[in-house]
Amino acid sequence: MNAVFQLDLQRTEGVLLVRFKENQLDFMHCDEAFEELNAIVAQEQPRLLVLNLRRVSHLHSVSIGRLVFLNQLVKTHGGELRLCSLAAQPKEALALTRVERVLSIFASEQVALCELN
Repeated sequence: MNAVFQLDLQRTEGVLLVRFKENQLDFMHCDEAFEELNAIVAQEQPRLLVLNLRRVSHLHSVSIGRLVFLNQLVKTHGGELRLCSLAAQPKEALALTRVERVLSIFASEQVALCELN
C-alpha cells in the first residue's frame, strides 16, 4: 500500500470493510485508492464490500466514476458494494449525478453490515 493514501481494511467471512483515512478522493489520491480496491476485489471476491466514507469530506467526479466501476466489478464477482457514513458533500455529489440510484448507501457502518441479504 502506498504511504500517500491509506485504507484501513478489515476482513470477516466474505465481508470486506474499508475505512478511508483521507478526507478527499481527489485526482491525486483516486487512482491509487481504487487500483488497490480493484485488485483486492479481483483477488478476494468478497460477497460484501462496505466502504466507510466517514472521513471523506469531498468526493470528486473522477472518484464517482471509480465508485460506479468498482460497483460493477464487485457485482461481476457475485458480491455487493455498500457505501456508508457519507458526509454532506459526497452525499450531495452522488445525488446530483444520480449515482445514488445505482449504489447502495447506508447511514452507518453498523447498518450496512447488519442488513445482509
